Amino acid sequence: MRSGLVARIKNKFIKPENKVKLIRFGLLSGVTFNINLSYQAQLYFGLWERETLEFVRLFSRDIATAIDIGAGEGEYALYFIQKTLASTIIICEPSDSSRSMLEKNIKLNNPLRECKLNFIKDFINNSNVEGNRTLDSMLDIISFPCLIKIDTDGKELDILKGANSLLANPGSRFIIETHSRELEDNCISLLQSYGFTTKIIRNAWWRLFIPEQRPIPHNRWLVAIKQLTI
Repeated sequence: MRSGLVARIKNKFIKPENKVKLIRFGLLSGVTFNINLSYQAQLYFGLWERETLEFVRLFSRDIATAIDIGAGEGEYALYFIQKTLASTIIICEPSDSSRSMLEKNIKLNNPLRECKLNFIKDFINNSNVEGNRTLDSMLDIISFPCLIKIDTDGKELDILKGANSLLANPGSRFIIETHSRELEDNCISLLQSYGFTTKIIRNAWWRLFIPEQRPIPHNRWLVAIKQLTI
């Protein structure tokens, strides 16, 4: 009820249109982005997925490769481009509309360093069939340490099942958005069977007042790594 009231007030005063803005807070501070404040106000004010910030920074501080699966409009991809030392960044986004906005957002920012961008339109899955490919199929362009971020609305376990070689490599690190308790439990079991230490990132207490309007009841983040204590 509280979040619905906030949404109604916001929609009354904010027009649903894209405007190029410099983000000053949060994960993307200093990054220029096409922002639609009618649904991206939290991104603009640095509250979008704020709970993951500590782990994104920790896991990406020395990476050679970043893989953004379910890149959307480029929120994490731009972080990897602008704020890490990754020499290779693999951006996976099958939606034409999202990928178009993602490419516009990347063009708004001058990369601070040389890095190779690889755009993949296929769905990342557990088999290599038409329109789909596995994470392991990318091994020839991956260097380690490698951070893999996954946000694919329920396909997270299937993606991990197509990553046996990556899971076996001690230089792999994962940040995964989980979309049900069962998926979360199954992802944890699979990751731990390969020797990963896992941790659930719980929603902050203040999400009671500033929710992210997730469409499903169980939606949070899971992180996994072999080399660092978390």
